[in-house]
Amino acid sequence: MSELENRHMPEQETECPTPEQRERIFHNITLPTFPELTGWNLKLTALFLKEFSRELRELGIPHPQIEYVLGNRFFTREESTNDLEKYLKGLVRSVHCAMPRAEKEPTLASKLKYSLTSPHPTFLPSWNTRGTVTDKGRLGAGLETAHAVGARTLVMHAAELAYLLMNKKHPEAHIPSLVEKLSDARDKIAPEVAIAIETQGNTIAQLPREKFEFVYNPIMLAELLHDAHTQHMGLTIDFQHCRIHDLDPTTVVRKIEDRYPGLIQHAHVNAPSSTYQDAHQSFAGSTDQKLRHQLQQFFFALAKINFNGGLVPELDPPGTVSTHARNLIMRKIIDPARGIPYEVRAQELEEERQYLHDVIEEIHSLLEL
Repeated sequence: MSELENRHMPEQETECPTPEQRERIFHNITLPTFPELTGWNLKLTALFLKEFSRELRELGIPHPQIEYVLGNRFFTREESTNDLEKYLKGLVRSVHCAMPRAEKEPTLASKLKYSLTSPHPTFLPSWNTRGTVTDKGRLGAGLETAHAVGARTLVMHAAELAYLLMNKKHPEAHIPSLVEKLSDARDKIAPEVAIAIETQGNTIAQLPREKFEFVYNPIMLAELLHDAHTQHMGLTIDFQHCRIHDLDPTTVVRKIEDRYPGLIQHAHVNAPSSTYQDAHQSFAGSTDQKLRHQLQQFFFALAKINFNGGLVPELDPPGTVSTHARNLIMRKIIDPARGIPYEVRAQELEEERQYLHDVIEEIHSLLEL
């Protein structure tokens, strides 16, 4: 196994970056969206962000934006691009591609998404001989959405590449040709949007690690992509996904930046639960000192490489599945039937607002600002 493939990399202390470098990381915090909790309603999501943005500016984030996750529509495949542009134009920094239904995970959000939504069954878009799109696929729908809302980045999972290569003996040898297809789709649909590929957290049964190491190890994925940033493609580094696979997130950032400068374009951070490693939990107020130290070192490492991408605290909403489902039904079905104004319902989102406020304050503290 090469140095780049080594999974058990030792932590190294990162000296404190300059205040300007640390402030840049904080300014680039990009909010997760809780479309489930706002009733999967674009208008209410926009209203929630507008109200919360005032508070975020006071905290020191000058231009608050969100990462908008596709595949969350209530009983439908996707919302109209006209509505996306109307309500979210300028409010979205990154769009996350919808996940295949086969990737159901035991998290709060995924249980409802799997049951109530219908993402595109294919990934790559296709065109007819006249150049008309005949099937958007999850990638095409993501690029179209990113274009409509003015996002900079589209996040997709490396597993999407692996699914297309399941019958290949040496799948990594085919990555360059797939990168060309991604680049072609991007050029045709949203040439202003960068694609940032994220490695997987928990192992997918159909994609064993011994055959698809690049799906789980961002350093190996970086080796396969190497100069892809020249085609406006790069990596999303997920802090907790690295930890799940015994990779020190800080060392991952250093090694990739040393060998492939500019390839890291986006980042996700969250914490595990006591029962599930990829639970997308908040780390605000955590008493896990190792987790807190690793988070701080990760933030410092990003700051030292002058990272200027989105930093997303990728969190599932607070609460239990039953409260989650009850709120969804109230906000999507019962409240509209009663004619309750959006402004009234927005006041019910205090728990979510405080949840996000706390994690942003925690990042501020860890950055020693």
